Amino acid sequence: MNVKCEACQNVFAFKSQYVKQRKRKAENGEEIIQVYFTCPKCGKEYICFYDSAVTQKIKKQISELSRLYKLENNEQKKTKYAERLQQLRVMCKIQSDIARSIFERLNQTE
Repeated sequence: MNVKCEACQNVFAFKSQYVKQRKRKAENGEEIIQVYFTCPKCGKEYICFYDSAVTQKIKKQISELSRLYKLENNEQKKTKYAERLQQLRVMCKIQSDIARSIFERLNQTE
């Protein structure tokens, strides 16, 4: 996948070597992770997402439920799986937003 840097207009092939993480500990001891990548030419950072133990748990549930959904032949069960998958995706987004908020607050206090 090619990415165009907004800062220097450099177009580069996205590679996993550009992905980095920053970790912070919340007051409750939970680790919040900021995942980002940088432009190899100018170094501008682009935040991908925020992660935590809660979001990782939800992502694991999504993965398992997606697998079951693909294997299911019963349409009623597939519908229930699809509804639950949507709920889990919303929960994951909310938890990621919470992790971002905590991460940003922790950065301000440093």
